[in-house]
Amino acid sequence: MVEPDPLKIRYHEALIEAVQSIVKGLLAPAEAVIQQISLETVPRNDHTVFALLLSEALQHLHEGRLARYRLKRSEYAAWRKLYPR
Repeated sequence: MVEPDPLKIRYHEALIEAVQSIVKGLLAPAEAVIQQISLETVPRNDHTVFALLLSEALQHLHEGRLARYRLKRSEYAAWRKLYPR
C-alpha cells in the first residue's frame, strides 16, 4: 500500500483554495501565477513542493474533478475557454 504524501495531507485545504482562486479568478495557469500563489499560501520551505502540487492539480483538472475542488461547471468552463489545453 502506498503511503499518503504528508504535504498533500497538510495542504489539502490550501490546495483546494489555490485551485479555486486561479479558476474563479480566471487566472492563467502560468508558472508565475502558480509561484506567486504558492509564496502567499505556504511557508517558504514548502513553497516548491506546493507549487508542484498546484501545477499538477491544474494540469489534471477536468469536469470529473470539479467536486474535489468545489468548483461549478460554469466556473471551470469560463476558465477553460480562456485557457484551453
